[in-house]
This record gives sequence, structure tokens and C-alpha cells, in this order.
Amino acid sequence: MEKAEERAKIEVNFAGTTFNIEGPESLVREGWEYLKNELMPYLRGKTKEARPVKKRKMPELEKEKVEKIPEEELLKFYNEKKPKSQVATVTVFAYYLKHFKGKEEFTTTDIKDLYETLRLPVPKKYSQAIWDASSKRGFVIKGEKKGLYKISEAGERFVEEKLPKK
Repeated sequence: MEKAEERAKIEVNFAGTTFNIEGPESLVREGWEYLKNELMPYLRGKTKEARPVKKRKMPELEKEKVEKIPEEELLKFYNEKKPKSQVATVTVFAYYLKHFKGKEEFTTTDIKDLYETLRLPVPKKYSQAIWDASSKRGFVIKGEKKGLYKISEAGERFVEEKLPKK
């Protein structure tokens, strides 16, 4: 029987972004080499041979987020709008994703991540809140592909006009 590989973890803060790599030591070493040799030179823009970063599947890391949402910006917007229901919260999050993050379409996981970012209790059926915002109020509509949603014009008006002003 082979000995299990040691687990390792590395955290690198570069250009205001924190990269965390955790898993088997060989995976962490491979991830570090990739960051050091491919991504950092590209971000610095100092090497001519640097090329755009390609999506790369790495076991145990493919679900990790590279970009962290600035918690302060989201918290400020959430506190300004003061949503009082799950439907209102989902609509505020959809608005935030579109207008602050440039993300026209989102998934149920994107909404869950925003709940977690603000350390709000995630509803047991958070996808139900999205469905309610869609079918009952028309604030959220289906996106171009299955599993994607986007804020509707009615949802944008709701956030801008009905919720407390900025």
C-alpha cells in the first residue's frame, strides 16, 4: 500500500488578489509553479512571452474562486438597499452582479456565494428564492442557457426605486 501524500497549503497575495492552493503537496507545488511562471509574469505585463491565462482544470481547485468579491462594496450596497425578504435579497444580489461586477447572467451558486460573503444565513432552499423572484414577482428571468438567470427591467426598477435610495 502506498503512503498517502502529505497535504500542503499556500496563500499568495499578488496585485491585490489572494490565491489559495490547498491539497496534495504535488498539486500545491504544481499550482505554485503555474502562478510563479505563467500567471504572475502575465499580470505584471513585463514578459513578452507571457500569454493570456487559459482555463486549467486542477483537481480539488476547480471549484475554488480565484477572484474574491470585495466584501466592503457588497456590504455597503446591501446595507443601503436593506432588503426585507428573500426575494428582495436575491434581486439586490442580481442587481449587484450586473451593475457592480458586470455579470449579466448568474447561477444559483453565485447567489449562494453572496449570502456567504456577507455571512448571511443561506436559505435552505435559496434556489426557491430565485424561483419566487422569477415567477411571483418577475424580478429575475431565465438567461440564455439552462441554469442561468438575469435581472429583469422590473427587478432593476424595484432595486432603484422601491428600495431605499443610495
